[in-house]
Amino acid sequence: MDIDQKIIQFINSIADRASPVSPEEDLLDSGVLDSLAMLQLVEFISAEFGVEIDPDAITPENFATVATVTRLVQSHGK
Repeated sequence: MDIDQKIIQFINSIADRASPVSPEEDLLDSGVLDSLAMLQLVEFISAEFGVEIDPDAITPENFATVATVTRLVQSHGK
């Protein structure tokens, strides 16, 4: 499974909504990710991909969409 698909699967597992997340959906503006969900996602990334996200990189821009999260993971070595 690709990085983006794993991220989508995780977000769908923690999101409280009926429809699945799309790759380009704004996760923050749509309310899919709040501050707690963002931290859960950071923990998932660490556990799943062995990537430690620098606290300075935990920004709205890096967590706006599945695509931006995927790029963040890839830029940290995966």
